[in-house]
Order: sequence, then C-alpha cells, then structure tokens
Amino acid sequence: MQKEIVYILHWFGPFKSVEEVKSFEDANSEIQCCLYMFRGMKKHSKAYESFYCGKADKQKVYQRLCNCNHHINELREISEIWIGAYSNVEPTSNDINYGERIITAVLASREGQQYMLNEINMTFPKYTIYVINHWYNPKTMLSIVKAPSKSSLCATLPDMMAHRYEKQLDAHIVSGAEKLKVLYSE
Repeated sequence: MQKEIVYILHWFGPFKSVEEVKSFEDANSEIQCCLYMFRGMKKHSKAYESFYCGKADKQKVYQRLCNCNHHINELREISEIWIGAYSNVEPTSNDINYGERIITAVLASREGQQYMLNEINMTFPKYTIYVINHWYNPKTMLSIVKAPSKSSLCATLPDMMAHRYEKQLDAHIVSGAEKLKVLYSE
C-alpha cells in the first residue's frame, strides 16, 4: 500500500499588498503561514493576469515577498495575495514542498502554464495527497462562504483536491470539489 497524505490548509485573504500581509502576520504570530499565492498583472501585460504559488518555510511570508528578486516584483498591479497555514500537521519542509507542488500544478492545469510565474514545481509529487482548503477573512477570522470575485484564487482553487498517484502506471489522477456544500448548520 502506498503512502497517503492529508493536508488541511487555512487560507487568509485576499490581501491587496505585502504591507497588509505583514500587518496580519505581525498581529497573528500564532498562525504559522508557510504557503502563499498571488495573482496580478505583469508590467507589460494588458489582457491577462499571472499567478504564483510559493513557500516561506525559513522566513515569514511578507519577508519572502520582499526579497529583491521575488516574482511579485514582476507585477505592476497585485490583484490579491492569499497566505496559507497547515492546520492538521506541524509541517516539515517536505510537507510544505508537497503542498506547494499540488497547488502550483493544479493552478497551472486550470489557468494555463503560460500564465504561471513559477518556473519549477509544476509537476505532481509521486504520492497520493489530499488537500482541503478553508478560506478565511483576515479581518473577521470567519470562513468565506462566497468568493470575493469569480477570478479570485479562492474561486479558482478547489476546496478539496485529491491527487492519486498510480505507481504501477506512473499516472497522476486529480479530482476535487469546487466548493464544499454546507450539509448542516446550527
């Protein structure tokens, strides 16, 4: 039987600037965000947005975004930034890498690889991995039920992704649920 991994990610956003990310991380130091994604218009683009998913396992997300050669500097306009924290595991470097690879590969397959700023990590890992995404408003810390817009990353990335790796076939099968449906509420 092959290894199966489950990650529950809590995403906070959308932020409109790196400064907003810094304020959130400073005010919520108990939340260890180590993944992030953003979308925006490249400096010379007029018609389409670019996407990026990255990891910040050795520094805070806002510090990573402030690095001088970070891809965020290729944008003239940031549409949104989301920062993510693992809620069901204390993530190792491998966990963070697997999460980044799954999200990047799904974004590349849905939005088109030509719109990704990522140059690496667009291939699925050779493990079976399940990812559940929960989306939170950083001001209220309440769940986001409806995406802020149809083009938002929380509308683009499915709430549940199941990546199965079939070792015998060397095949990747990805399925998911766009939005998890409320079955019961009190």
